[in-house]
Amino acid sequence: MSDHNELVSIIIPCHNHGQFLGEAIESALHQTHQPVEVFVVDDGSTDDSAQVASRYPITVLTQPRAGVCAAVNRGMRVARGQFVMRLDADDVLEPTFVEETLTPLQHHADIHFVYTSVAYFGAKAGSYAVEEFDAESLAERNYVHASALMRRVSFERVGGYDSSMARARCEDWDLWLAFAERGLAGAFVPKPLLRYRQHPVSSRNTLTWTSWQVLQRNLLMATRLQVNHPRLFAPGLLLRRLSRLPARVRHGGASPRFALLLTLLYGFMLIRSLSQFTGVRAFA
Repeated sequence: MSDHNELVSIIIPCHNHGQFLGEAIESALHQTHQPVEVFVVDDGSTDDSAQVASRYPITVLTQPRAGVCAAVNRGMRVARGQFVMRLDADDVLEPTFVEETLTPLQHHADIHFVYTSVAYFGAKAGSYAVEEFDAESLAERNYVHASALMRRVSFERVGGYDSSMARARCEDWDLWLAFAERGLAGAFVPKPLLRYRQHPVSSRNTLTWTSWQVLQRNLLMATRLQVNHPRLFAPGLLLRRLSRLPARVRHGGASPRFALLLTLLYGFMLIRSLSQFTGVRAFA
């Protein structure tokens, strides 16, 4: 058990995940650190999500469909904890998640959020590469999952989630970049304390990076990230990072696929920056 009894608030946004929601709630309630308070924000579900949530000793908030950003922000506004976090309705926390992520926050005033490794479950097993926090590497790819534990005052300082990022599906990356840009450092606990559910995907519905739908989404992502974080994505910094890619690939520090994707992302940003000087409209 944790030596401190700070209240931790866990916000679970939910849209039509009633079949998984109970497991997420139970994992939040059964943390080795106590006390915790749990909020489910039912974001316009048409299934039994609200009824499932009502079975537990938690607070249930309902709203018309507004998206995950609005749902989490609403939960954060009514949460009382000094430390707060988001848990997606189809994911699961290991019992020691709060205890082990809270400890660095309790002992280091210069740490503002703490994240962990991830273990896939459901349709497939495995994980993805996670690394120690660094603003430069975070500007290249998001390795911080959405369920990091944060100081409430730090979340409020960055303004919470930007709802305009939800369409680009990178609202969590945008949030962590907002922390990084303000010098609010994160810390990494190298244990798979978050179980990240993998859903079956039909090959018929699988989109490639070159499909028009995915291309549009990535154009939007590049635009919104650069608008929100101009210092991290200034043209000079983009060119400097790109110039280092060939050597990183040669020495095994980056895969060819990663180098290609980063080049495309930064290329979009550079074209947009150039258009601002030439007056040619680029991306909306």
